Amino acid sequence: MTALILIAGAAGIWLAGYGLAVAITGAPVTEAARFERAGLALPLGVAANSGAMFFWSWAGGSLGSTLSWSLTGLGMLFGVATLLWQRRSSAATAPDQQAVATGVTLARCCQGIIATVLIGTLVLALVTPQRYWDERAIFGIKGKVLFVDGTINSPSLADPDFVQGHPRYPLLLPLAEAHVYALLGRVDDRWAKAIFPLLFAGLVLAYGGRLSVRFGPGAGWLFALLLATLPLLAPYELGFITGQGDAPVACYHGLAVLYAWDWLRSRDASRVGSTGPSAVRRGVLVGVLAAAAAFSKDEGIAYLLIGIIALGLAGAWGWIRGRRTDSSHNDRILDAVRFLGAAGVAIAVLLAPWFAHRRTLPTTNEMQYFTRLSAGRLADQFDALRWLAPHVATRMFGEWSTWGLQWWLLLIAAVTAPRRILQPAQLFVLLEILGGVAALMVAGMIAPAELHDHIGGSSHRYLMQLAPLAVLFVAGQWGEDAG
Repeated sequence: MTALILIAGAAGIWLAGYGLAVAITGAPVTEAARFERAGLALPLGVAANSGAMFFWSWAGGSLGSTLSWSLTGLGMLFGVATLLWQRRSSAATAPDQQAVATGVTLARCCQGIIATVLIGTLVLALVTPQRYWDERAIFGIKGKVLFVDGTINSPSLADPDFVQGHPRYPLLLPLAEAHVYALLGRVDDRWAKAIFPLLFAGLVLAYGGRLSVRFGPGAGWLFALLLATLPLLAPYELGFITGQGDAPVACYHGLAVLYAWDWLRSRDASRVGSTGPSAVRRGVLVGVLAAAAAFSKDEGIAYLLIGIIALGLAGAWGWIRGRRTDSSHNDRILDAVRFLGAAGVAIAVLLAPWFAHRRTLPTTNEMQYFTRLSAGRLADQFDALRWLAPHVATRMFGEWSTWGLQWWLLLIAAVTAPRRILQPAQLFVLLEILGGVAALMVAGMIAPAELHDHIGGSSHRYLMQLAPLAVLFVAGQWGEDAG
């Protein structure tokens, strides 16, 4: 019975996410894009389900089995209706030139290996209950309280003496776990961990599908295989096989950057920019994914700021390049306004209620990075860089046998194709990575914690959040656009 309930819950999440993916992207389904949309549906469905639970409780509704089963049923109806509509729509029969493209055999081999990895990740996640500190004391305990008390306004979560870590951490993951408990009718944190391999599957399939659209099926799925086999993501015990927040942030942030990169690449390739509706749809998708990252863990907030700066710099550089070679620079500005406006509205609408609720929660061991950030404090702690810089470099390049080759591949890809770095899309990803690494060092300099213990014990998990971006950069450097 438990298996049937979990299958029904996963189906509701996936179908709801599939309907949202179609509603947001609006693109015809081709053979090359089917895996992408199927994968994107998983993280979108998880985020939408948790978001709906939050909004319902924030408005005064009660969490519990009635709500969770209602969301499951509505998700199934929405997804099935979307599939039926697609089947009848003439747009769904758009010709797919990549169906006969070279590299199909390689793609099938990569897909087979990826399927094995994803199944193995699910098995590894379910063989143990929650057992590490972060998954129990930060995320897991909140999921259990949400299930028992049936509200985000639980007195326990607002009690500064309640035994938990980071009371102000976002609720996407605790709500997702509470949803599993509500479906089961009991707390069983072993089954709640099934959420995390689903996010891993969504990340890998979306990357494989989107990159195969860009570079052809062989190259696209080869890059997806590289992502799927990074040991930092799985089978590392604090990756996608555990109930902690770093891997979900890697998923949502990685997907947000993927689709922003894809938008920049489309503008650069077309030389005239995307059409208005396409830019708006892409912006909404990026905004939803970026908001989900911020609703997963506080690092997502920092990535919002880094993303704005990186997009601004890369977009400005693209406009300057385009101005030299064609007369479409005004169209590019309008396209960017549409994209950024849509993304900004999506982020604001989705996150404003959470930030309003967050203000009511206590602070105990929160790092308070933004309030502590100042030029004076950075200057006082400048000597910390003597340890931080070598430490981060060692984690990225010296410990490759433990965490993966992604950073070495990034360096090699940059050296072997230096001119491609000047493409706006590639520059954007590189700035995102550099900004993320810089944020890690700044956090070490200003955090109210012992430097070696704080950063030394968490830098590998933080770099996990940036790992998909390294693969994306490598793909952009070495991939050739499919004809």
